[in-house]
Amino acid sequence: MLVFNVILSYAGVGTTAKAATNDAIEGLTGFELSYTDSERNEKDAVTSLDDIIQAAYQFEFGNLDADKTITFKLPAQLKVIQTYTNEEITNSNGKVIGKFTLAADGTVTLTAYKGRDVKINFNAESTMKPGTPIESNTTEIVYGSQKAELVVDFEQGKAISKAVTKVNDTTYKWTIDVNTELSKLTNAVVKDAIPQGLEATNVKVSELSVALNAGDKLSFVAGKDVSDTVTSKDPVTVTLGDTSKAYRIEITTNKVDNKLIANYVNTATLESNEGSTTSNEASMAYQTKVNVNKSKSSVNTTDGYIDYFIDFDTKGQEIPAGATITDVLTTPAIKDKNFKLASLKAADFTIVKKDTAEVAVPTNSYKINVTKDGTRDKTTVMTFNEALNGHYIIRYRVSYSPKGGILSPSDIQFRNTATLKATIDGKETTLGSDYEDISIKNSYSDTRKSVVETDFKNRVVTYEIKVTVPEDGSKFSVKDTPVDNGSITNLKLVNVKKGDAVFEDASMKQVGNDYYFYLYNTKDATSTTAKGVYTIRYTMDFDADKGAETGNSNSYVIYKGTEAQTDAIGTTFYPNNSVLAKNNGFKSGKLLLNEDGTYKGKEYKVGFNFNQHDLTDATLKDTLKGSQHYVKDSFALYAWDIKDGTDTTGITEIKGVNWAEAVTFAEGNQSFTIDVNKLLPDTADKTKAYQLHYETSIDDQILGKDTTNSVQTIYSNIVTDSLTDKDHTITTPGEIPRGGEYVSKSGAQQGRLAHWTVDVNATQSKLRDAVVQDQLSAGHSVVESSFKLYKATMTNGKLVASNEALEAGKDYTVTFANNGFSLKFADTIHTPYVLKYDSYITAKLGQSIKNNISIDTTDTINKNTSTSSSIAVSNASGNGNSSDIETSTVSIKKVDATDETQLLAVAEFELVYTDAETNVTIKRTATTNEQGIATFTEIPYSKYVDEKGVVVKEVKAPEGFKLADDKIQLDITKAKTNVTVKNTPEKLPVGSIQIQKFDKVNSDKALAGAEFALQTTDGQAVTDENNRAITVTTNAEGRAVIENISYGDYALVEVKAPAGYTLSTDTYDVEVKANETVKQVITNKKETASVTLTKFDAKTYKVLSGAVFNLVDEDGTLVKQALTTNQNGQITVRNLPTGHYQFIEVKAPVGYTLDNSPISFDAKGKHIDLQFTNMKVPEAPKEDPEEHHTPTPPGKTPTPGDGGENPSTPATPSQSTSEATSTTPSTETTTLPQTGESTKFVMYAGLVIILGALVLLVAVRRKATK
Repeated sequence: MLVFNVILSYAGVGTTAKAATNDAIEGLTGFELSYTDSERNEKDAVTSLDDIIQAAYQFEFGNLDADKTITFKLPAQLKVIQTYTNEEITNSNGKVIGKFTLAADGTVTLTAYKGRDVKINFNAESTMKPGTPIESNTTEIVYGSQKAELVVDFEQGKAISKAVTKVNDTTYKWTIDVNTELSKLTNAVVKDAIPQGLEATNVKVSELSVALNAGDKLSFVAGKDVSDTVTSKDPVTVTLGDTSKAYRIEITTNKVDNKLIANYVNTATLESNEGSTTSNEASMAYQTKVNVNKSKSSVNTTDGYIDYFIDFDTKGQEIPAGATITDVLTTPAIKDKNFKLASLKAADFTIVKKDTAEVAVPTNSYKINVTKDGTRDKTTVMTFNEALNGHYIIRYRVSYSPKGGILSPSDIQFRNTATLKATIDGKETTLGSDYEDISIKNSYSDTRKSVVETDFKNRVVTYEIKVTVPEDGSKFSVKDTPVDNGSITNLKLVNVKKGDAVFEDASMKQVGNDYYFYLYNTKDATSTTAKGVYTIRYTMDFDADKGAETGNSNSYVIYKGTEAQTDAIGTTFYPNNSVLAKNNGFKSGKLLLNEDGTYKGKEYKVGFNFNQHDLTDATLKDTLKGSQHYVKDSFALYAWDIKDGTDTTGITEIKGVNWAEAVTFAEGNQSFTIDVNKLLPDTADKTKAYQLHYETSIDDQILGKDTTNSVQTIYSNIVTDSLTDKDHTITTPGEIPRGGEYVSKSGAQQGRLAHWTVDVNATQSKLRDAVVQDQLSAGHSVVESSFKLYKATMTNGKLVASNEALEAGKDYTVTFANNGFSLKFADTIHTPYVLKYDSYITAKLGQSIKNNISIDTTDTINKNTSTSSSIAVSNASGNGNSSDIETSTVSIKKVDATDETQLLAVAEFELVYTDAETNVTIKRTATTNEQGIATFTEIPYSKYVDEKGVVVKEVKAPEGFKLADDKIQLDITKAKTNVTVKNTPEKLPVGSIQIQKFDKVNSDKALAGAEFALQTTDGQAVTDENNRAITVTTNAEGRAVIENISYGDYALVEVKAPAGYTLSTDTYDVEVKANETVKQVITNKKETASVTLTKFDAKTYKVLSGAVFNLVDEDGTLVKQALTTNQNGQITVRNLPTGHYQFIEVKAPVGYTLDNSPISFDAKGKHIDLQFTNMKVPEAPKEDPEEHHTPTPPGKTPTPGDGGENPSTPATPSQSTSEATSTTPSTETTTLPQTGESTKFVMYAGLVIILGALVLLVAVRRKATK
């Protein structure tokens, strides 16, 4: 019986039909489906994408006299993800008994080799495919008479659900999904009562395809139209009958009522013999919308008015009585106190209804109420006493003054908004709204205040006020009010100009915190201000440390006489808009490089006391961050001549500073404190700004890129200087580009190759014994020949490789193992490097390949010493089509050649192949585990590599074993390839062979003198250390021993038989095992002979039949009994083993006397002829002249007869020559005279000759007569 199992792995899909019928498969006797979760726990149904579906096929072919091949397809619901070509099928003993091929389309070609009672069990695993349609929760998969059910049960399905979408404002589509849980339903009917106010215009029913998507979520797609199941539209009724499918019912409705606001709510019901289920509620809200348009028809800046209109159309809908239009007019940003809007009255409004022509709406049908009639804004409410239905236009005019220029710092802006509202179902509802913005160019817009200059050196700000006087004859003045928080003080008038000329009549007066600027001669009571544009410019001292957050607000008001003409018009000065002022200084850092481009350190510049406070008893504190320390002899002090709020270049070095007295270093030379009193010379002004410059050095190990540093100025004299914050800390961000970054990696795909770039030591630390290690994930392999290492320089944060690669073996060493590599630098490194190499991609489309790279060193580093990079594989062939490469897992089993049950660990193998497409050579290594298995995954099929193929060789043998030198070329055509490699121990184990020689017949008889030669299994002589062929001879006990023979298979050949025994022509195979004695029992047959005894009359030499003899051996043991001479007087005995024998007569022929004297002879492998005579029994003489006898002379063979062991049976012409009794050249003839015979023998012999001649003469004559 041949029974084999094949288990495949492939991705599966869900069912696509309630019954999936396939062609019958020859020999299929069983088909089953079963389910487990991803942890292999059994389940009753598929409930998740992670669940596993097992399809089991059972075949029986009976007795096969020839190979049997069948072809069938996996169910359409299953998708193959791994193809197989001529995959071998082996039985439990490892014998190949068949093969199979699985194609991408699911075609299985299965071949069973000839044999008896052949049976096949074929098991396949799958999962549900996302997005595959499911039309029934139970799908029957049929192959002829064999069938199985695929059961899916997803909780997301429902008996019935409902939703609604808007087609337009009055048309809605209601969607009802039925039986998405795919239950079996009997007499199923769906009913849906359309909400009142809506009318069904169309009902469509479709079969619904249910698909399982990622996250085990269901999606639904409408398929076949089955709208003939609609039996009614009011209410909508769909008769589905008996079904387990899902359906979608789409009902389109139109709004047919006149409601302005409505909420249409609806449910649907599924009824069947199994029960009744009501769907969720679906609702659609409706609200009337009216297009309200608010706009202007004209703007007259000469006369100062704007004509507005409000336009709205109900579009056939009736708005109930009580609807309102609210109109709001505002005038933002107008500062002129003289500006005002004219009063607005109901009579200013006209309302018309427009059909084909405009018709005035009766005034008694509406009411206008100006609820706010302000000079800057208006609010008007128009209430309609009657229902509105149609197109309406509302017009009105708004006038404003002054009609000419308006004192405002910007254009004049009007914003007007109109809103239509109505009360519907007791709720006020907005039906429509619109607004209109109008901007009128202001001829007097040059009325403003601004900051025109800031002097940070002297801490003075200059303001400018512009005033446009619109008329002659009045006294105009300006009241300016600075913020009163001490941030700006000491106002000083610079000048007042009219146009471009200085206005000499102007004057200024301070009243409290207010400053008045008069634009006329205050000393002349009749003086007035002439029309025109005036410019007032003044300065104020500022303190940037006060009001820094709120700003220095400053505003003014224009007066005409004693009446304010404007609201306050102002500006805000923020001295801390200057970073220098805000921080009271600065700190900056610049990276310094060595000549070779490596990091040297940083150059720092610290500016302090920018705001020029008192530095008496002040201190400076500075703290470094990162891998840097102060260079103590690099410090320099500069006087800082402030030019503006941004300039830091105006410096002059101050010589003679006693740095040892002024500076105290601490915290491992990473912080300092400076006593400013000791820093500044006695002649220095302690209210001025200064700069401090110094350098730092960068450590050998740069542990991070952050070099953010801070400097703090701590003031002591806070009372007299009135500082709000005596401690000013300045922080300067800084980075060492790629600081602390020891390795980083990026990759990009190009066809079947991935190009990888590794930045090494971008941080530029000093690293001793640096080793870079990279481990590749599954799906790609290192291309060793692509490996290149370059020195690099940092440019704009990026490493740029040099043009010339470093030399392997000199500058670095690299070893490749286990799909990764280890690179060791020859010397200590302190510069960056770029490593570039390729990997060959075997991953499938969409999979990710990843690298994990790390660096180790004897120096202390603890940041970013490892990283990874990944690439999502896309169209690895580069030809625009998805063509995943077929790969195999190569498993190498390592065993002890002397004992194949002993599995060998720690044997290292190298697998090499060259890709035919990219022409790159891939080397992979793997080491055997405790089970003696080394595994290479994702090795391409042979069709993808060049003619040299895939080659495996051992590169490191297990300890105590010799290296297997042979290279193994693999023909990879299947998903798994197995190879067994044997290793010979360095010191071969020895064993012994013991030969025991026995007689074949008598197993108790040991045979001495048998000589044996030891040979190899192919017939070559095995020699000893002296190159002599090894032979042994059995001793008296029949035993011979060959000792200290290396393990292995040998052959024993007998070269000399024991005396008296035939030489054995057999070859005896023996297996020598370590430290064991293998015993070989060998038997020999004795040499055999044949003997013929002829019985004669002692006188006449007539052959005598009927004489009976026994044959005994030398021990007297009976060998043959009752041997009777035949008609030829003969007894023949064959196959006598070598030995001494005797014939003993036990019965004489009739008429003759018994002679029991032993007839002895020796059997020595030849034929022996014996003769024996008998004397007649004495009787009275009787003459008979008619009777003549012709005796046979002694020694002559009688007439042919049987001559065998049954002498009574005559010989036949068909007897073989081996049965003949004639004498051969090897025959020994012995004539034994009768015991007691007289010495007349010679006479009788002569007489016999004469009688023989007479007999012959008579015979001749008789023949002639005839």
